[in-house]
Amino acid sequence: MLLSPNGEGISNAILEYMALGKPVVASNKGGTPEIIGHGAGGYLVQDHDSVEIIASYVIELIDNVEKRVACGSTNRKMIYENFSVERMGRAFERVYQSVISKKADVTHSNLIDAIDQEAVKQ
Repeated sequence: MLLSPNGEGISNAILEYMALGKPVVASNKGGTPEIIGHGAGGYLVQDHDSVEIIASYVIELIDNVEKRVACGSTNRKMIYENFSVERMGRAFERVYQSVISKKADVTHSNLIDAIDQEAVKQ
């Protein structure tokens, strides 16, 4: 997958390709560096990278089957470990249990605080 240089939070398209076990070539913007390790799950393109550098990343993944498969495997594992339905369900359950156990008045603000605290723990 080759993604546009305009970064966004964490791209759903990138997550979907990773879940399919595909390597990614994408901009080093937004949340992308948090999910793609340069050289491990694909390649992160810098603003100053030339067209030749970007093309070399793509060509390497086309020509080097072992690298392509390794990047894809790394990406699939990362998605399973961090974005699976099971993991996200457990995280929500911990947040709910945390809020319930405090027997505090549940407001939007303290629910968001509890979610943020759980995210930091992970």
